[in-house]
Amino acid sequence: REKLPLHSNGHYVILHNDIVVLRPFNILVHHCGSRVRIDRFNRNFSCIFPFASRRMGTSEDEVWATHMNGIHRSYDVAVIGAGPAGAVAAANLARRGLEVVVLERETFPRFSIGESLLPQSMAFLDEAGLLPVVQRAGFQLKNGAMFDRANCRSVFEFSDKSTPGWADTYQVQRARFDKLLADEAGSIGAQIHYGYEIVAATMSDDGARLVYRAPDGHQGEVRADFCLDASGFGRTLVRLLNLDAPAAVPMVRQSIFTHVVDNMNEAAFDRNK
Repeated sequence: REKLPLHSNGHYVILHNDIVVLRPFNILVHHCGSRVRIDRFNRNFSCIFPFASRRMGTSEDEVWATHMNGIHRSYDVAVIGAGPAGAVAAANLARRGLEVVVLERETFPRFSIGESLLPQSMAFLDEAGLLPVVQRAGFQLKNGAMFDRANCRSVFEFSDKSTPGWADTYQVQRARFDKLLADEAGSIGAQIHYGYEIVAATMSDDGARLVYRAPDGHQGEVRADFCLDASGFGRTLVRLLNLDAPAAVPMVRQSIFTHVVDNMNEAAFDRNK
């Protein structure tokens, strides 16, 4: 410890007189009596942090440990949901040097309807540093759209536009697409945690306090200066903060979906539409 002055940027944390955690390298150094133990832990899941030590009148300390699951208590930004919106936001924030945690209720990859992207999506992915991994994934190219009804066909080319910007995008399977984005956001520096459901939330002038239920059922809390709800249809903060309001026009919503294998004639149909 004497050779490693404590840095304010969080390169490591001294948890106890005999404990040093080197965060970027996921290494824990534990000095106990005449022995030194070095452990490597997974930043996203299981992490054993010794938090207290008491003298027992013997030559060794008896060290008590608790399971902290790799989640710190305080962040610059907490993001609810690791879908495309959450992953893009987390990547953007992490690239700017902020400490970001993403708490996702599901375990990826998971099924979700969609998706036929629009060209502007490419600009957002590029800004967040997520575009290269999508381009390498081999998704179906999409350069426009075609509508066919009763032998009446209309074709739209994305390149036929009056403003600058992308002229193509992709058709993606959401399970694979979402996992790619979340993984890349994690590589950029955001902490992604799957299986964590937000069960309570409090907002104040000091920031946000989120109570989560972990995969093993225990509850914990995270504090952040800012909280971004990217839970989509989950509407997490809307529900927990009682922000729901009735629609001005009553609506009955229904949805039906299925998967098909097409019989399209490649010569007569542009598959990039």
